Amino acid sequence: MLKRIYDRLPIIVQHIFTSVKGYQLKKRRFNQLYYQYLKYFNEIKDVTKEEKTQINKLLIHLKYNIPYYKKYLKDISDSKLDERVLLNLPIVTKEVLRQNIDRFVDITSKDNYVAKTGGTTGKSLNVFISKKDTAKRTAYLDFFKQRHGVEIFSKRASFTGKEIIPVKQKSKVFWRYNSPLKQMLYSGFHISEANIKYYIRSLNKFKPLVLDGFPSSMYRIARYINMNNIKLEFQPIAIFPTAETLHDYYREEIEKAFNCSVRNQYASSEGAPFITECQQGRLHFNIETGYFNLKEYNKDKNLYELIVTSFINYTTPIVQYKIGDIVEYKLNQQSCECGNPAQYVEKILGRQSDYLVSKTNGQITSANMSNVAKEAPNTIIASQFVQKNLNELIVNLVVDKKNFKENDKKNIIHSLKYRFGNEIKVIFNIGEEIPKEASGKTLFIKNLMNK
Repeated sequence: MLKRIYDRLPIIVQHIFTSVKGYQLKKRRFNQLYYQYLKYFNEIKDVTKEEKTQINKLLIHLKYNIPYYKKYLKDISDSKLDERVLLNLPIVTKEVLRQNIDRFVDITSKDNYVAKTGGTTGKSLNVFISKKDTAKRTAYLDFFKQRHGVEIFSKRASFTGKEIIPVKQKSKVFWRYNSPLKQMLYSGFHISEANIKYYIRSLNKFKPLVLDGFPSSMYRIARYINMNNIKLEFQPIAIFPTAETLHDYYREEIEKAFNCSVRNQYASSEGAPFITECQQGRLHFNIETGYFNLKEYNKDKNLYELIVTSFINYTTPIVQYKIGDIVEYKLNQQSCECGNPAQYVEKILGRQSDYLVSKTNGQITSANMSNVAKEAPNTIIASQFVQKNLNELIVNLVVDKKNFKENDKKNIIHSLKYRFGNEIKVIFNIGEEIPKEASGKTLFIKNLMNK
């Protein structure tokens, strides 16, 4: 009902509605607990020692307050609840969590609310979180941003998958303002070649100090800026992509257009621990927020599956959780110049479903596919590769119609046959937009094959 009312209101009143929602979120997230946790994270001197402390604290919580874990921990004394005990707990999948959610919820926690998750698999999962969990999570995100020079409540532009623009709207105003958080929300659904100029005009007027949200949205705008040699009237301090895989070519275009650093981060709606990028450009495990158990996935390519345990969400603890994401990680590492002793990953590659399958070459990662567009230089605006069966690839493209030639298709096919073999059939769909997921995300590669 509220959505129907919102959609019929004038845009100026929709800004007010957005700000009312922003006020509610600010009140929920930025409470006294938030400032306590922000101070706490800033005062941690030894993250390795903190990790051990948090493991023991979490296991004691599981033992006494989480029904699912009581049988595993009841005969172990509190002082002996350590890393070895944690690693002996069962690995939990999203399906196990969904089917047994009541047994994973803290029996002592009150005034919880639901955090809904989606994901590339199309399956949803509702987990319960508390004000304390939210404060801790928000504080750590802001702690991460502070290390890159961004202060709390800095003016920010957020590229979102939320349905903030009514379907029937004719005006070219594809953003709504959240006044309490100094946040301009930009719709990720309306970024097209015809509309990007309006986004740039709004950004120049708003002059954000920080950008965040879907990297695919920021990439489209950045590429338009670079292709048309547009000079922006502002310069952000930093850019923080979320929710989607940050490809190398995304980063290159975004940093060039906005003339500042892109700092990657990883977590999840379920409450997974953080992986964040340091000033040296390395993606560190933030071991003060959780434990990372790496399972070998493809040894030759240094690929590991993440099994995560979070110290953030105590209401619905995420413990030995098979989140389904893959990282590129090297065993023998040099210490990072930033001073953080925690190990780091080379790349966050995303979901296992973010792999296409070749008869000749096995798994083809998003990193291996990112170079395909180079076969049609400066003519491909956006691309997506969809596989429904082993012998066929659907290639969705948004192209520069003036410069994209039939020969570019031939070059792309040649590149794909190199990866998938000569038998692969390639189907091109050239349109104005890449199809988006219900969440608003744009997937670069999409594996729809049966397991």
